[in-house]
Amino acid sequence: MLDKEKIALFLKAVDIFSPSGKEDEMGDFLLNFLKNKGFENVRKDDIGNVIGEIGGGEPTILLSSHMDTVDSHLPVKDENDKIYGRGTVDAKGPLMSLAIASSKFCKKDINGKIIFAGIVREEISTKGMDTLLDSGININYAIFAEPNNTINIVVAYKGRLSLKIIIKSNKGSGHPANSWLFDNSIELAFQFFNRIKDLFLNDYKGRTPYFTVIPNITEISSAEGKNVIPAKTEMYIDIRFPPGIISKKILEEIDDLKSDFMEENDCSINTEILSQVEGYSVSTKNELVESLKKAVQNTLGVKAKLTRKTGTTFMNIIGNKLDVPTVSIGPGDPKLEHTNNEYILKEDFLNEIKIIENFIETFLGFKDGN
Repeated sequence: MLDKEKIALFLKAVDIFSPSGKEDEMGDFLLNFLKNKGFENVRKDDIGNVIGEIGGGEPTILLSSHMDTVDSHLPVKDENDKIYGRGTVDAKGPLMSLAIASSKFCKKDINGKIIFAGIVREEISTKGMDTLLDSGININYAIFAEPNNTINIVVAYKGRLSLKIIIKSNKGSGHPANSWLFDNSIELAFQFFNRIKDLFLNDYKGRTPYFTVIPNITEISSAEGKNVIPAKTEMYIDIRFPPGIISKKILEEIDDLKSDFMEENDCSINTEILSQVEGYSVSTKNELVESLKKAVQNTLGVKAKLTRKTGTTFMNIIGNKLDVPTVSIGPGDPKLEHTNNEYILKEDFLNEIKIIENFIETFLGFKDGN
């Protein structure tokens, strides 16, 4: 494909608005691309993931990213060296760079197998990736593409716990004029969170934010009326933690705090786990990492940067669930994700395609005669 054809294809993908749960049109677009390019066993699974294969045998590598975006439309603009629009960075740039790069090998006799997968619902749940991995997919390596400034290779992500905490005062709700008779559940919620925060930012503090367990309140509500001392409050907490600390330990610590707090404050606390993803890291000496480093050097003449990120992504799920080396790489500035100024440099998108092509050529290679 010529560069202008790659850009035109990418523009079509970005022009399809595909917020989480509404990826059908984007899925059909991707499905037709894979079929037209000659991918084998092209299909949509029950949840809407789009999958295609090239070659056979081992090693088998999964090349994957997500089709969905956040539910916030932006106008698509092609201006000079940039393409603006929702999903340019997160993550249609990474997704289409993988699709276009791997399509080059559809008619090649490669040593091994490529499984390409466009995943649904990444922005709101793990169901898309869980469905793919639970289908019995058998791989040796994986790349889950996310915006990482083209040449950054992510070798580690923090884990994530998302908790819904309901705090109820046993004294019930009441009138603000008699506030001393009641325990305000909103105030109790903040007090309980501060105990969680103090514990983790002291006992689990690392040398950098990446190595530290960091809890945050993301939502708090108590809909009992504007003129009522509330007895019930719902609080949502996001906790990010590094590989090496398991979520079970964090939950045990919170349970201990909860028992003490309930006894001291005559209240009940119920905790519901909304999301539980362990941290993940891969050895920097792994052959997958080494091959990607060489591909960056061969393609752009610069050294790749190995990074650890404080977020959480499907890379965690793939690496932990299948116990295979997994990394992330991709075009686009991650600082632009979910913003109203989301754009990608055309050069970065095209360079990523070249990097992945070089990686496949060197990592898998071709059978005799190719």
